[in-house]
Amino acid sequence: VLAGDAAGPSRHDPKSALMLLTRLLRSKVNAAVVIEYAEMLFPADGHTPDDRTMLVMAMGWGRDPQIMAAGNPVILVTENLGDLAPGLRSASGRFEALEIPLPGEAVRLDYIRWFFSQSEYRETLNCQVSDELLAAQTSMLGLVHIEDIFLHAIAAGALTLEMVKQRKAEIVSSEFEDVLEMREPRYGYAA
Repeated sequence: VLAGDAAGPSRHDPKSALMLLTRLLRSKVNAAVVIEYAEMLFPADGHTPDDRTMLVMAMGWGRDPQIMAAGNPVILVTENLGDLAPGLRSASGRFEALEIPLPGEAVRLDYIRWFFSQSEYRETLNCQVSDELLAAQTSMLGLVHIEDIFLHAIAAGALTLEMVKQRKAEIVSSEFEDVLEMREPRYGYAA
């Protein structure tokens, strides 16, 4: 749909893509629009004319009677709400922010067990960390981050406690831009 032809919109032109999405949202077709990395299309610090044009188009989706009558939802996905244009975050933007919390230890443990049950990695990985300790060590991380740790371990050929700690520190540091410092608890992780 977004590729177009020689006379149509380019697949590399976000404004053309948003125009096509607007037509889709106004149509009688049941559809949902999910835009991942929405901060790339609608940045908080967007000052260029193109940034402003795209922001106005997106804000219009929340006020367009045809779109509201069609009932087609628009979901903007971003890791950090502050990176998204303030106009979309305001009450007049008609978008609603839904925060998805980081998984708790039980969810992380279930994911770790599921990951190892779905693959041969436990045997070939030289896993030196128990599932329970791995779940405890990965607090403050999402499931995608835990998978990242696994992928690094696969590349390295072993999953060690030191590797988990090091990779977690790198992930948290990059997520929080060096605002936090990772420290080991004095008396362990059992509370």
